[in-house]
Parts: sequence; C-alpha cells; structure tokens
Amino acid sequence: MAVERSKLARWLPTLLGAGAALTVAALYELGVLGSRPAPEIAEPCCAEPRERAPAPGREPERMPDRTRLDAEPTDRDDLVDLVEQLEQSQLREKMLAEQVVTGEVRFTGLSQAELEAMARHCDVRTDFPVRLAPEDFEALDLGPDEQAGYDRAIVSFAEQETALYRQLYRELAPPETNVDALSSSELRTALVRSLGRGKQPGDEDIRRAIAEERAGLRTPSDPNTGSVYARYTRARFDAGDRFAELLERELGESRTRELRGAFDGWKGARVREFECPEAPTSTADPE
Repeated sequence: MAVERSKLARWLPTLLGAGAALTVAALYELGVLGSRPAPEIAEPCCAEPRERAPAPGREPERMPDRTRLDAEPTDRDDLVDLVEQLEQSQLREKMLAEQVVTGEVRFTGLSQAELEAMARHCDVRTDFPVRLAPEDFEALDLGPDEQAGYDRAIVSFAEQETALYRQLYRELAPPETNVDALSSSELRTALVRSLGRGKQPGDEDIRRAIAEERAGLRTPSDPNTGSVYARYTRARFDAGDRFAELLERELGESRTRELRGAFDGWKGARVREFECPEAPTSTADPE
C-alpha cells in the first residue's frame, strides 16, 4: 500500500504560477470561515507523470566497474575514458536521486534528505486546514468529543488568521479605509490585491529562506518581522503547522500527527511553490 501510494504521489511539475498559488490561498481563506465545509482545492500546478522505472526487458545503464580502474591500463586514453564515464555516471545518479526526492509531491513525513533537496530548489509546501464534513469525521474515526475539539481548533485558527490579516492590511490600506469595518472576505480580498505594495527588496527570495530554514540550513527568522509581503508569505506557508499547534491543545500531539498524516496534510488546499530566482539574494547560514 505504501509503495503504491508513493508511486502515485510522484509527479514532475512543469509549470507553477505564483499567481495561481496566491489565488488558491485566497480562495481557501475566503472559505475557511464559511458555515459549510470548504470544497477540496487541487494543488495549483500543472504536471505530467514523471518518468517511471525502465520498462521490463530494458537493462538499466550500469556504472563502470571500479575494479577496472585499478588494473594496469593498456592505453592512457582508455583510462581517461573510464574515469570520465565514471564521473558522468555518478553525476547522472546524483541528479536522478535529487529529481526523485524533489519530484515526489508529499506534504508530511519529509526526511532530512528531502528537505535539503527541496531547499536547493526553493521548494516550499504547505497544507491549509478546513472544516471537516461529517463523512470526514467518520473516515477519521473521530468521536463526538474529538469532533468538538477539531471544530474549536478550526474556529481559533480562523480567528487568528483574520486578526493577522487585519493587522497586515492596516499597513497597506488607504488612509480613508475603515479596516475594522471590513468583513472577513472583504479583508482577505483587499489584502491579497494590495500585497504588491507590501514588498521590499529581497522579498523575491523569501521561499529560499523558508526552505533553508525548514532544512536546518539557516537560522529561522522572526515571522513577525520584515515587510508585509514577507509576513503574509510566512504566515501562509506556516498555516499547517500553526493549526497543528492549536489542535494539539485539544487532542494531543500524537493524535494530531496521526490526523494530519491521514490525508498527507490537512484536508483542504495544498500549495507547492518552487524554483529559485536566477540571481540568489540570500545564502544559507555558514556551518
């Protein structure tokens, strides 16, 4: 079962629009406070199946035998060719391994090797929680008390999101705007539309910083500092973890981890953004 799931989860992304990801986040934010469960939202990227293992009957390319390099060479050119073949094969092996790591679109249970490979590609993934439908509670075997705990956590999460976005929008809103009078949906729409004015130099590299922080390659930054754009982006990418903290208070750490893993992330919007800027503006902390 785990093998089949792993195979089904492996995709090679070919296109990812940052605007599309932002739209998905906005749609989620508008739905999380709704009176009914928000609909499932697909991952905002276009993808095609990643190349599978060699077809039956096709022999995988083999690396040169290392023992041949230790033998007495009959020709210097032959030795050079063998070394080059070995180096090229090792390089292909490394690239393939990294492609496998970064090409598997999973959102939970990521290994250190996966996190480091994701950091090299500025690959950041997040899972947004939503209200669960009765059939979801049943599928997760949540009793009445746990259902009530989940509902309390999602309400607290939504209230925190609204308070955060109201605070951020105050810094961008025109002077005549009564930010406190805006409804939750109006607030979120206004904030998303205004984010361009909240960017500062270096913000284009925010995903690199987050990916490196998650891999332990950089000291985590204070999420309450930086530009409006940076604070919003960090809050959006940190949504799954922030909800987990709230749910842990209701159901405990073990049960929360179990529920989050059941759907490979919270049942709701799942967002993945990757590809680093051509000219990096930040580096990992030195060891």
